[in-house]
Amino acid sequence: MINDNIYLWTDFFPYRCLQLIENTHDTSTSFFKTFSQYTWLLSLLFVIIGWCVVYYNAKRLATRSETKSLIDGVISITSELEKLTIDYWLSGRKTRIGTEEFLLISSSKIESLGSRLKIIQRRGINITSFNLSKISMYMTLNCENVDQSKPENNRIQMQNFLSELNQSIENIYDEFHRNYRPIK
Repeated sequence: MINDNIYLWTDFFPYRCLQLIENTHDTSTSFFKTFSQYTWLLSLLFVIIGWCVVYYNAKRLATRSETKSLIDGVISITSELEKLTIDYWLSGRKTRIGTEEFLLISSSKIESLGSRLKIIQRRGINITSFNLSKISMYMTLNCENVDQSKPENNRIQMQNFLSELNQSIENIYDEFHRNYRPIK
């Protein structure tokens, strides 16, 4: 030593290195002791995150199923409209229902279809491509003159109605699959 206050680096260095190594060993041991005391907290956190993921997936699946059920109801009503319209426009005079009865039944079914579509729209499905006014027009336009019109004109009107109805159904399914992607 040169002075009382001044140390040579060789005197100081080995002792300090040993001290640092011992402190590091103590720190890592204490870290593992502390960590092992709180592993239950980490496990609890993983359980909570897992339950949140399960809840989110179950909620999404339930919403998808309910929406699909509503769309199936819409498809059922459109099938009834299709049958009603085909029976009216393509059957003979003897088996055809009256015009007033056809208008009453078709307007009630279109009203029911409209209310179901509003429910589906509230669930986030875009229904703007489902054109009820066009479907109603093709369904009932000149229906009071069905007996006087040519069968070819009736078939053309029926084809327009079916084309619009099928396009609307396809569009609503596309919107459903856009919101709730199917698993491939």
